[in-house]
Amino acid sequence: MYKNILVPVDMAHTEKASDMIKAARKMADDDTVFVLANIIHSVPAVAEMAVPAEFFELAQTDAKDTLAKIAADEEIQAIVEIRTGHPANDILSIAEDKDIDLIIIGSHRPGLQDYLIGSTASRVVRHAQCPVLVMR
Repeated sequence: MYKNILVPVDMAHTEKASDMIKAARKMADDDTVFVLANIIHSVPAVAEMAVPAEFFELAQTDAKDTLAKIAADEEIQAIVEIRTGHPANDILSIAEDKDIDLIIIGSHRPGLQDYLIGSTASRVVRHAQCPVLVMR
């Protein structure tokens, strides 16, 4: 089974976290390390001045608290990782940094924009160096 499982959680779709964690538990050993992550999407430098300075601090605190609550509700010990950047890139970076051997990622129903530029999940699938389970 898998030793290090990454579960990135979109704060707009936290309802998917429970099913993703249940799937992770089925593929885990007794000593598996779970990493719950959230990537706060960065804004272009041009728009950065329009965003209040405390926005990212508040978003990070909220995400950290939410992921800690999800872990407690699901009764798992988890490392909580919060980053600001590009979601797909940072998910892949966390996977490399934490020696992840399975990523379980949620996906929404694709819209037109996903067919043109690709979704986070599809980018992670294309570039991950480990297996990726995509859950809808």
